[in-house]
Amino acid sequence: MAPRGAPQLHATPGLDPTALITRLLLLLLLILPSTSSLPLGDDSEPSDDHIYYMNDDVRCLRCPAGYYVKAACTQPDTLGVCVPCPAGSFTEDLTGMSECLTCRRCRDDQDQVSACKSTKDTVCHCKKGTYCAPNQPCEICLNCTPSCPEDQFLLAPCNSTSDIQCGSQSDSTDNNTSIIIAGTLIPLLLLILALILVVVLMKRREGSKLFGKILSSVCKPGESEDSSTQLLPSDIKLQFKEDITADAKDYIITRTFDVIVVHGPVKEFDQFMRQLGLSDRDIERAELDNARNANSQHYAMLRMWHQQNPFDVNLILKALCRLKMDKTAQTITRELLREDLYIQQVQD
Repeated sequence: MAPRGAPQLHATPGLDPTALITRLLLLLLLILPSTSSLPLGDDSEPSDDHIYYMNDDVRCLRCPAGYYVKAACTQPDTLGVCVPCPAGSFTEDLTGMSECLTCRRCRDDQDQVSACKSTKDTVCHCKKGTYCAPNQPCEICLNCTPSCPEDQFLLAPCNSTSDIQCGSQSDSTDNNTSIIIAGTLIPLLLLILALILVVVLMKRREGSKLFGKILSSVCKPGESEDSSTQLLPSDIKLQFKEDITADAKDYIITRTFDVIVVHGPVKEFDQFMRQLGLSDRDIERAELDNARNANSQHYAMLRMWHQQNPFDVNLILKALCRLKMDKTAQTITRELLREDLYIQQVQD
């Protein structure tokens, strides 16, 4: 259902995406009748409990993975103060916890698959020659059975999560047949699901263009290579509110950096900081000083840039636009305005 007052979408010539999805689903059920009862995915939006937590009577946005809540919000539906997890701790999902979880340590009978990081716990598995069933509490790794009985064949070797699998010759044949069928049907299933995904993304893109027209564009015409992301020709400039104190301005700058770290580019952050004028030497120093946490690296880079330049949030937004990251710039602008950190002026 469209929000009240929102303009109505009109159908465009051609096949309706919803009808195409329906036909693809029917084709899938015809080709794979034995798997028609399998779930095809849940497109429902996450519940409010997943996105928000309550601070007394105030509903706050949860901090991102790798952070914890140092101070809860005081304004409804805003972030509080999110702080990166210290070394040796983590949070794997959006969180409203006031501290991070302690990383696990692998036991003597286990090998470490991957080390703990701020967004994921340590991964351990049983050493070679031992196993622990995944559906049971793994208090100790069990020794693998050395071989199958004389009247049975080895169907699958022992691994870290399962003992050896033995069976008769017919079991082996049935197992091979199942593998062949799965190898044929699974690629077909993935192809159909990929087509469905493409259609859904196209439909969402059309919807996002309509929603984008409601927002103010932060990029001037010509700053984005993709004209489809240029939503309005007006130039939006953010500025501090009048008569704010120096302490209030420092807080706003800090919160601005928090929003940029959470919603800004991840893989392209170094390139983004170079676009702002930060030197490779400073970028490298921020990464070395905060080697265990990417978010801390990004925050340190922003602080270094601010120490070398007068702060202007519009310079940051324009740098994103020059890198063809219009949507990221709009997301950050929306979050900053929603937290009531700035006011905006529209300049024709």
